[in-house]
This record gives sequence, structure tokens and C-alpha cells, in this order.
Amino acid sequence: MHHSRFVAFVALTLLTVLMVLPPRIHAQSVEEAEQQVDRAEQTRSHANGLVDEAVADREAIEADLTESITRLNQLSDELTSVSVRADELADSVAATTADLRLHEVGAREQTTDAYIQAISSPSTVFVTTGIEETLVAEETISGMISDSQSEINRVSVLKRQLSEFQIQFEEEEVRLAALEEDVEDEVANLEGLYASADSEVAAAISAAEAADAEFRAALSDADRARAEEEARRREEERRRNEAEDPDDPPPTAPPDEPPPTTTPPEEPPPTTAPPEEPPPTTQPPDEEEPPPGSGPGVEQWRGTVAAYFPTEMVEGALRVMDCESGGDSSAYNPYSGASGLYQFIPSTWASASPQAGFGGASVFNGEANIGTAAWLTNYYAGQGQDPWAAWSCKP
Repeated sequence: MHHSRFVAFVALTLLTVLMVLPPRIHAQSVEEAEQQVDRAEQTRSHANGLVDEAVADREAIEADLTESITRLNQLSDELTSVSVRADELADSVAATTADLRLHEVGAREQTTDAYIQAISSPSTVFVTTGIEETLVAEETISGMISDSQSEINRVSVLKRQLSEFQIQFEEEEVRLAALEEDVEDEVANLEGLYASADSEVAAAISAAEAADAEFRAALSDADRARAEEEARRREEERRRNEAEDPDDPPPTAPPDEPPPTTTPPEEPPPTTAPPEEPPPTTQPPDEEEPPPGSGPGVEQWRGTVAAYFPTEMVEGALRVMDCESGGDSSAYNPYSGASGLYQFIPSTWASASPQAGFGGASVFNGEANIGTAAWLTNYYAGQGQDPWAAWSCKP
């Protein structure tokens, strides 16, 4: 997709060719040395072209990274919502189960009491002596049976509710497991994209540096060949002058002209270590994770937000912070692991904070969290997307 195999193959080929080139000899002619310089220059140009190609491929991978981060945050929000719903259903199942047991006991007790009262009460005997007594007995027994039936009906309703809650809970558990698997797959994909982006460029840069070293060595050989040829020319001229006039003393070299050297010192080859990353513009504070509940609100962070966000984004950034954490730098979501003022999930924090200059800083560090959020919004804007695409809260 991004020519990773092609770049790695070409880089390996270049390094192999450079290692098996025949050893340079100091007696080579100027023409041969200049031809070697031309070949080395072509190799170097080709290697530099591969670096440009690898960098372009990495930019394409970074676009995929943007989509992956967005998808991961969406999955995280959905996972939180489903987890909360599953917890609510579990509570409903437990409460309904307890209520059902209570009403089942009540129904049994009420039915038993009605039966006992019906057969033992003097006013509700089954064998009566008069019509009025018979009517009173029937009405009393009917009322007892009605009350017992009502309790039995309540038990039936609770059983149906419990069955429905259990079915919904099982469905949410299946959905929750699928979401967790999706999150794990997306995290693995994100890590793979980062590794691919860095390794391809590093391989191309190494090949380019090796080609540049060979080019510099070829230039040194060419200079050496020219110096040796000049020395031979002067020696031949001196002998020719001696042969033409043997009585004249041999000419001497001008005092201010140094004798030609045949082995000028070679320039040391450049190191092939990749260029160091620039240091962060702002050193993250040394504070560790703050105690829970230390954030009184978003206004305490206004100055820090203004220091990292563009002026026109400050108010929106404060609104997003208020929505995400309420300005509490120790805020933590137990379902997704989202943490800090802008609720970074662990994988996004691990990938974005070093890019923002806060590598190794705690996600609960207020300034580091704000600075990384500012970097990520700027990155999304540079990709032509909504700066707040990674957040469920919007300005």
C-alpha cells in the first residue's frame, strides 16, 4: 500500500552495493576518479529520491493514523455508554429479583391466611343457618381470594420484567464483548501504523547517508588523483629541463610553494545516526498525578489554555474541557480509561503526548494534557478535518 517492501528492498540493495564496491586505489587516473564521482552522485540522488518517497508514504500513513485515532475515540465513547447500560440492567435484574422474592412470599402467606380465615371464622362458615350469613361468608371469602389473586398477578408481572431485563442484559454483554474486541484491534492497528511510518523513513535515510558517504569518498579520491597527476607532470617537466641543459643547476621549487603531497588526508565519513528529534519547546512541569478532586473548575486553566491554543480557539477549548472533565485534572473514566482535563484514552496519550513535546509526562498533569490537546487539534486542522474530531464534546 505504501511501498514498504519496495523501499526496504531498495535500501538493502543500496547498502549491499556500497559494501561490495571494489577498494579504491590511490593510483587511479583522474578520468577514472571523476567517473566514480559521477556514479556515486547518481547513487546519492537516487537514495535521496527514496527518502522523499518514504516521507510522502509516511504522510499517507499519518492520514490513516488520524482516521484510526478518531475511530478509537468513537469506540471508547460507545464502550462507555454500553458499559453504563449493562450496569443499569444488572441493577434492575437484582432489584426485580429481590422484589419478586418478596412478593412471592407475600402471596403465599396471604393465600394461606385467607384459607385459614375462611374455614375458621364464625362469620364465614361454609355451613350457615341463614341466607344473610351465607351472603356474608361468600363476600368475605371472595375478598380474600381477590387480594391473593392481586398479589399473584403482581408476582407474574415481576417475573416477566425480570425475564426481559435478563435478556437485555445478555444482549448488552454480547455487544460489550464485541466492542472491547474492536477497541483492541484498533489499538493494534494504530501501533502498527506508527511502527511502519518510522521504520520506512529510517531505512531510506540510512541508505541515503551511506550513499552520501560514498560520494564524499569519491570526491576525495578525485582530489587525490589530480594531486598525484600534477606531481607527475612537474617531475616530468623537471627531467625534461635537465635533459635539455645538463650544465644548468636543476630548477628549484619556489620557496612559498609547498611540495605536492600524494596522500592528502581523507575526510572522516559522516555518521549515519538519524537526526535527533528537536527538544520540546515547553518543558513539562515536574508535578506527578494530583490528588482526586483537586480541580475547582475550568477558569483556573484559562491562562494555560491561552498559552497553547490560538486566541480564537481559547473559549471553545475551555467549553470542551468543561464538557469532558469539568476542569478536574484528576478526572478518570473507569470504563475506557479516559483521563485528565481532555479525557485522553491511554493509546492516544501514548502516541500524541511525545509528538507534542510531553513524552513521559503524566496524563493527569494539567499543562501536559492541555498542550497535547492543542497539538492534536492543530494536527487535525492540518489534515483538513474538524480540529475537535477526536472528542465527543464539541465547542
